[in-house]
Amino acid sequence: MGGKVVIQAKRYKHTVGVSAVRDLYGTLQNEGASKGILVTTSGYGRASFDFAKNKPIELLDGANLLYLLKEHAGIEARIEAPQGWRDPVADAPPVPDEGRAAPRFEPLRAGQNAGIGGDELSVQVGWRKCELDLDVSALLLGPDGKVRSDADFVFYNQEVSADGAVVHGGKSDDGSVVSDSLELDLGRIDPAVAKVVIAVSVDGGVFGQVADLVVTASVSGGRGFRFTPTATVDTALICAEVYRRNGAWRIRAVGQGYRDGLAGLARDFGVDVE
Repeated sequence: MGGKVVIQAKRYKHTVGVSAVRDLYGTLQNEGASKGILVTTSGYGRASFDFAKNKPIELLDGANLLYLLKEHAGIEARIEAPQGWRDPVADAPPVPDEGRAAPRFEPLRAGQNAGIGGDELSVQVGWRKCELDLDVSALLLGPDGKVRSDADFVFYNQEVSADGAVVHGGKSDDGSVVSDSLELDLGRIDPAVAKVVIAVSVDGGVFGQVADLVVTASVSGGRGFRFTPTATVDTALICAEVYRRNGAWRIRAVGQGYRDGLAGLARDFGVDVE
C-alpha cells in the first residue's frame, strides 16, 4: 500500500476506549494518510472495533503484538501487567469497553430537551431498508447560528470536523434496517462552537417513502435518548440539536423539515454550496 501511514501507540491499564480510535481517524483524515494503525499492550472494546469497521484503520492489541514478535522475529515475549491481570491470549474475545452499559433510551418529543451528562455522544439515525438512500450530517455553529467555515460541515464527503471532535461514523446494514451515525466528543469541541445541528437527508425521494425513521443518541455511561421524527414531503430534516447551556451540553429533539434537500439546509446555516 502506498501513501502515508499514521501509527499511534496508547498505553492503557485497561481497555482502550473508542475515543482513542476516533482520535486516530481524525488525524488520518487531517494528514491525508491512507492508513492508520493504533497499537496498545492492552485491548479494545466492541465499540472500537465497530467504529474501525470499513475504515482504513488497524487495531493491534497485546495479543497481536505477542503473535507478531513470535511469528516474524522468533521472540517469545510476555507483557508485564499489573498484579491480577492475565497475559493477552491471541484468540481471546474483545474486552467490553470499560463502564459501557446498554443505553436506557429516554423518549423525546419535538421541542423537548434534556441534559446529556457525558462527553461521548453517539448518534444513529435508522430506517427500514428501502430503495432510497439516507445520509446523516452535522453542522457546528457559532453563537450567530452559522458555521464559521465550510470545515464545520461534517457529512459523507467531509467525515471529520476541523477540531476532530465530530466524526461521520458511516452506515451499517443488518439486512432489514439501515443506520447512519455520528460520533461526538463533546469535551473536545472548539469552545467557539455553541451548537451542533444533527440532520438527515434522503436521496431520490421524500421522507414519506421511508418507514420506521428513528433517531437515537447514546451517552458514554449508559444513558440514551430516542426521537421519532415525522416528515412526509421533505427531503432533509433537522433531527436534533446538541447545544451548550450554562457550561453543560444538552440535546433537543427538533424535527424541522426542508423541501430543498441537504443543500438547502446547509445553505441556511451558512455553508457555501456550489
